[in-house]
Amino acid sequence: MAIGGAGVEEYPIALGDTGHAVSLLRIAPGRSPLTHRHDGEELTLVLEGDYCDEVGRFRRGDLQIANESLSHKPVAGATGCLCLTVLAAPVRFSGPVGWLLNIWRRLHARKPGE
Repeated sequence: MAIGGAGVEEYPIALGDTGHAVSLLRIAPGRSPLTHRHDGEELTLVLEGDYCDEVGRFRRGDLQIANESLSHKPVAGATGCLCLTVLAAPVRFSGPVGWLLNIWRRLHARKPGE
């Protein structure tokens, strides 16, 4: 599933009804998801490669904890990046394309029990 741009793939991991969204996120070299904010905490563990954002550079083994105050655009390094992400709430993308993507995601969100 692509999220917010070419070269970005998200692979959800089903954990039941935990209240958190867990995914593997693969970002191709030099690519990034759209700029986004968080409505809750996001934990990102770098498994391979690296990325940088407004906070700094995160390499293999690094954990970034983002909260509602951060609006960022992670950009993968020269070898790309594979991350494990845990979201306490959905992200909100910025800009015109992000606005449309936010609407699409709300309309296609799974309802409990589906």
